Amino acid sequence: MTTEGIISSRVDPDDAWKKIFFIQSKYMGKLHQQQLQEDISAYIQRYIASEKDPI
Repeated sequence: MTTEGIISSRVDPDDAWKKIFFIQSKYMGKLHQQQLQEDISAYIQRYIASEKDPI
């Protein structure tokens, strides 16, 4: 997951023996953007199929 840029880590500032792992915000943004595009596409397809006004 680190190699793919999904997660990253850093040394805990209070304890050098510990690491803090976190999800990359860039990855989360891509997920959100992809889901939004899929939702918009599905919305458009539903109204094209029904021939109703999408607004």
